[in-house]
Amino acid sequence: GAGGGARRPLGIAVVGGLIFSQALTLYITPAFYVAMDHLAGGLHQAHETGGIGVGGGLEPQYVMHQGKPYDS
Repeated sequence: GAGGGARRPLGIAVVGGLIFSQALTLYITPAFYVAMDHLAGGLHQAHETGGIGVGGGLEPQYVMHQGKPYDS
């Protein structure tokens, strides 16, 4: 319609910005995070220990139940 030629560059900029931000969010940011974690040695350490946050899962856990020790 009338004035459509003036609005076309704005539409291209908006749609291009949406596509760029979607790609940044879904692909570039996670890939960058994994690369930095790998360079810091985080992935190497996680493979050696069998996972992240592993620490003494076989010891009994004790909690207090109404002031008395309770073996969970």
